[in-house]
Amino acid sequence: MLSFRLHSARSNSGKPKSDQPPSQTWQERYDATVHIGENLKGRDFSGQDLSGHNFNRANLNGANFTCANLSTAKMRSASLTNANFAGANLQQADLSSSDLTGSNFNGANLQFAHLERAILKNTNFRDAELTNTYVFGVTGI
Repeated sequence: MLSFRLHSARSNSGKPKSDQPPSQTWQERYDATVHIGENLKGRDFSGQDLSGHNFNRANLNGANFTCANLSTAKMRSASLTNANFAGANLQQADLSSSDLTGSNFNGANLQFAHLERAILKNTNFRDAELTNTYVFGVTGI
């Protein structure tokens, strides 16, 4: 027969709990990463870590994502005309069915990204890493 003896836990920080800043709740962390359908036109996200964020159906026309980390981000059916993704990390990002007309992906990393049914009219992919990028059914090329 197994028996357990429970001991009270002690904090090793040496600070009383009331002096410690409150941690984010699950809901606050979730709200900070979900932008479904939001109007974020022209916003500057340059250099930010947006990995795993959900921008599905968002208006991101003219947004600046220069050197941002968007790995595993979801941008399905988003409006991304004239957005700047120069030098951004978009590994495994999902941009399916999005309008990328006039967007700049110069030097961006799009390995394993999904661009299925995306609109790519006048889109710049110069020096972009496109290894294993899924580009089925795109228009505007």
